[in-house]
Amino acid sequence: MLSKLLHQRPVRAFTHSVGIVMAGTLVAQILPLLFYPIFTRLFSPSDFGTFAIISMIATPLAILASGAYEQAFLLVRTSRGTVSLFRYILLRCTIVLVPSTLVFTVWSEQIADALANPALRFSLLFVPFISFGQVVYNCTSEWLVRATAFKSLTLNRISQSCTLSLAKLGFGFSAFIGGGLVVGEALGRLLYAALTYRLIWRHPLSRFPTNWRRIIAMGKRYRSFPRIMLPDQLINTFGGSIHVLVIGYAFGPTELGYVSLLFSALYLPVTIVSSSLKDVFRQRAMVDYTADGSCRPLYIKLLLPVALLGLVGFGLLYFISDWLFIFVFGPEWAPVGNYARILIPAFFFNFVAMSLGGILVFAQKLDVSLRWQIMSLLLAGASLLIGVFVFGNIRDTLLSFTIARSISYGYYMILSYKFAKRAVVT
Repeated sequence: MLSKLLHQRPVRAFTHSVGIVMAGTLVAQILPLLFYPIFTRLFSPSDFGTFAIISMIATPLAILASGAYEQAFLLVRTSRGTVSLFRYILLRCTIVLVPSTLVFTVWSEQIADALANPALRFSLLFVPFISFGQVVYNCTSEWLVRATAFKSLTLNRISQSCTLSLAKLGFGFSAFIGGGLVVGEALGRLLYAALTYRLIWRHPLSRFPTNWRRIIAMGKRYRSFPRIMLPDQLINTFGGSIHVLVIGYAFGPTELGYVSLLFSALYLPVTIVSSSLKDVFRQRAMVDYTADGSCRPLYIKLLLPVALLGLVGFGLLYFISDWLFIFVFGPEWAPVGNYARILIPAFFFNFVAMSLGGILVFAQKLDVSLRWQIMSLLLAGASLLIGVFVFGNIRDTLLSFTIARSISYGYYMILSYKFAKRAVVT
C-alpha cells in the first residue's frame, strides 16, 4: 500500500523533492551530531542549561525583529517584491536589535542575578547576534522554498550546520563559564549570514536598487503577519521553551542541561525528515489549494506514509535510547536515555503534525493557528506545574508534559485536515 501511494504522480513528484531536501538536511544534522560527543565532554550539563536559556531569549527576540514577515515570501509574486520585503525585514532588525544590544550590555548582571545564573552575565551580550543570524536563515529558507530551489535549500542548511559546529568547536576550550557554546553559536550565525549574502542575496540585492517607497509599501501590504502571526510565533516559541523556565527553576541547571540535550537529540529525526517534508508539502499543497480550492487529497495520501515513518523511527529509538545516549554522550549523561523514553510519544505526534503543517498559513487561518498556540501553551504550562507541585519529581513532570503535548499536536492535525479545503461561500 505504501509503495502504491508513493508511485502516484503527485506523491512521486513530492517524494523526489523531499528526497533532495532530506539528503541535505541529513548531512546538515549529522555534522553537529558528530560533534556532540565532543561537546558533551567539553561542557557540563549546567553549561548546556545556560545555553538553553540563551536560546530561549534569542529566538523570540529574532521573531520580534523579523515581525514574522518572512512567512509572507510565499505570497509575494515577483522577485523585486521579495527583495523589497527582505530589505524591510533587515530594517526591522536594525530597529529592534540595536536597542536590545544596549539593554543586554547595561543590565546583563541584573538579569543574570534574577535568574540565579552567573554565566549569563557574559553570555547575554551575544543574544542579539544570534537573533540576527536566525532571521537571515529564516528569510533565506523561505526565499528558496518560494523559488522551489530545493537543492540550494539543502546547501543552505549544510552551510549553517558547518559554521555553527566548527565555531562551537573552536571556542570549545574557552575559559568563559559556558561561553564556548554561546560564543560559538553567535560567531557561527554571523559567519553563516556573511556566506549567505555572498552566495544567495548579493545578486538579487544588486539587481534591484533600493526603493524606500516600495520597501515601506511591502511592510504595509503584509502587516497582517506581525499583527497575527507574530503573537502566534511568540506563543509557539514560549510554549516550546516553557520547560526551560520551569525545569530550570524547579530542578536546577543540571537537570535542565539533561533535558535540553535530550530535546536537541530528539529533534534530530524530526528536523531531518519533518522539515524536509514540510518545505516541499507547503509548496505543493499551496498550488493545489490555489488551483482546486483543496489540498485535502494530498494531505490524506501523505498522512499514512508519514505516520508509518515516524512510528518505525521513534519505535526503534524507544528500545535503544538507554544504551544510545550513554554510548554517544558518555556515562555522565545516562539520565538522558531514561527521560527520552518518556518524551518519545510527544515527539512522534510533533513529527506527524508538523511534517504536513503550514496549511493554516496559506489558507489564511492565522487566527485559528493563534488560538491553537494559546491552547497548546496553556496545556504545556499546566502539565509542568502539575508535575512540579503535585508529583514533585522530574520523571512525572516529563510524563505530564508528554501527555499535554501529544494532545496538542493531535488537535493540530485535525485543524490541518479541516482547513485543507476552502469553505464554500453560499
